[in-house]
Amino acid sequence: MRANSSIITTLASKSALVLALAFTAGCQGSTAGNENSLETAAGQGFVSNTETTGRVELNVIDTSLNVGDISGFTFAAYNQDNQPVSKLKLTCDSELGVAVIEPSLGAEISDENGMISGKIGCAAPGSYQFGCRLPVGGNKRQLVTIICSGPVPSDFEGFPGAGGGGLGTGGAGDITDGGVGGVDATTGVRITSVLLDDDGELDGIGVLTVDTVGVICSADDPLTTDVTEPTVFEPFFDAYIDIKVVNNTNSLINFSSYSYTVTSQAGTLLHTSTATIGLVGSTEVAPNGQTAVMRALFADAVSGGKRFIGASSNITSTGIGYVNVNVTLNGKTESGEVLAKKYKTAVSFAPVNRCPA
Repeated sequence: MRANSSIITTLASKSALVLALAFTAGCQGSTAGNENSLETAAGQGFVSNTETTGRVELNVIDTSLNVGDISGFTFAAYNQDNQPVSKLKLTCDSELGVAVIEPSLGAEISDENGMISGKIGCAAPGSYQFGCRLPVGGNKRQLVTIICSGPVPSDFEGFPGAGGGGLGTGGAGDITDGGVGGVDATTGVRITSVLLDDDGELDGIGVLTVDTVGVICSADDPLTTDVTEPTVFEPFFDAYIDIKVVNNTNSLINFSSYSYTVTSQAGTLLHTSTATIGLVGSTEVAPNGQTAVMRALFADAVSGGKRFIGASSNITSTGIGYVNVNVTLNGKTESGEVLAKKYKTAVSFAPVNRCPA
């Protein structure tokens, strides 16, 4: 009986190994770029056919949402026999306008149904990619387009603690030069994100809307004679810009200044800054895949309003809505090679009520 039990155990182990190898083989294949990111497969959702083995399936309950709304999703993996594969680490990511609320770290282990589930939310107006993939080495992934419609609710503060944004800015922005994994300064150094912050936090999270006017929250009530009530002003700050850079070269990069232009969605030029706006704090990005954030002043708080750098008057207090911000970041390599990295993003300028409750 012991011998028969040993044989049965051995055969069962071999069968499990064959099944695992069959699925893995079906998942192997050459891919362009970095397998650690869905960015390499943007627009290339997996299509199951007779030449492929195994499949993945991404389902988003609602792909058209208003800003601030949330939708659920599921992602599942199946082997070549259409059986669910459990205990796989499945990873999901998005372009910047879609927040991955759950799983907030972007990855989860599949259950007995080969599935993970989660939630995404619309953080800004635009058209964005959201997708999920198999573990590294598995050449199967699927993406869907998420449409986020405005306007942005006045009390909307984003989705604190959510993940996502690893696929770039998508419909809200556009990387205009640079590439992933380059070794020269032209392709190896690139801007990965641009955020604006004018709520006084300077926490690197950024804001969806830059406040264009500071108001009086409350003033002394003339009918109250027993005490003088102090005037309470809305918190109102200069606007700063955070430019995140990745350096895939083997050279230290030092940035010195930046410039920007502002255009309407229709392409009308609204403002051009000077070319020598200095940076605040650290200006270096270490080599070999390291990242750093370059911070600088973007707009001054002047006489209760906001003013672009180099402008002679404030932005209209009623705001200018969503506009395109085109950034050029200037720097040099250790060998003295001059760099000018470009990036385009979108941000809203409007009155925001930040009076204390």
